[in-house]
Amino acid sequence: MNNNKNFFAAILILLGCSMLISRYINMPDGSGGLAVAAMFLVGYLVSGSDYTNRKNALLVAGSIITSISLYAMLEDVVDLGILDGVLFFEFLGLSFLAIHFISSGRTSKRGYYVPSWAFRVGVILCIFGAFVFSVSVLEWEATVILVNNVWPIGLIIAGVLIIWQNYNNKKR
Repeated sequence: MNNNKNFFAAILILLGCSMLISRYINMPDGSGGLAVAAMFLVGYLVSGSDYTNRKNALLVAGSIITSISLYAMLEDVVDLGILDGVLFFEFLGLSFLAIHFISSGRTSKRGYYVPSWAFRVGVILCIFGAFVFSVSVLEWEATVILVNNVWPIGLIIAGVLIIWQNYNNKKR
């Protein structure tokens, strides 16, 4: 319990120091967040001997704060324009994909790949970012054509995958 309190105290000290430093030194937005994210990620790495014993909450917090901080730094340095919303969802989606591949990317006893909840969230956020891109950058008509053609195919593929997975589960 004291380790958790000390860890939280270290995060508060680091955040306070980065806020004070940023008042006197011109630092891009998000740099303080990167320092806090680094604390969470280091906490994740030292919390257990291998990935099965580590505290995944530290990885989740560190990855999300990293992606938001990197996005804030990029937005501070470059005028993103119409890609503003798109890149936010893509950065966030990539952070969840990183969580998946760092913490639980594995195969089952049968040898096929098992996606985690983080993988599903990451893919959904990246797809949503692509949808925001198609609406904000492409013409609306192109988005409608894309959705009218791709959406039914995606539903068919999802249905086939569910049936295939159920069939494989019954074989066990």
